[in-house]
Amino acid sequence: MIRLIATDVDGTLMEPGTTVPEGNRAALRAAAGRGVALALATVTAAPTRMMVTGERGVNRILDRFGGAPLRIVRHFRADGSILDASITATGGTKEEGLAVLAAHLGIPMEDVLALGDAESDTGMIRAAGVGVGMAGAPAEVRAAADWVAPPAGECGVAAAVERFVLRSTT
Repeated sequence: MIRLIATDVDGTLMEPGTTVPEGNRAALRAAAGRGVALALATVTAAPTRMMVTGERGVNRILDRFGGAPLRIVRHFRADGSILDASITATGGTKEEGLAVLAAHLGIPMEDVLALGDAESDTGMIRAAGVGVGMAGAPAEVRAAADWVAPPAGECGVAAAVERFVLRSTT
């Protein structure tokens, strides 16, 4: 089941399906209050993911959910401002998902190649046998990587596959 929660452009959290007449700020504030309680209950029940857009919305969620058992990963624009954030239950990490998938397929983690360009990829890059960060990724991601590939828009994924997969089989 996928549960969705969204914020409007000014960072007001609302529950799914909420409609508020344009210009009715009192109704919007009331809907936002219901949405915060629903959001916390929803996002802490796996499997869920909540995306919050805009710096103001992300900061409001961080303020409201500060002590909750959540994993909050912010995504940044090139200028360093916050674009959005992904919020999951603490057990919903990419490295845990990768470990489960590798175990299911019978692949040792040391034989796994993981590529990433977002803050949420850091643990996965560390957990893999070979971790590749993409150029332009946050410093934390690049520092965790065994190798930094060119940006994805400049065939960085292909460069990583050539370096770590194709060359190792020839």
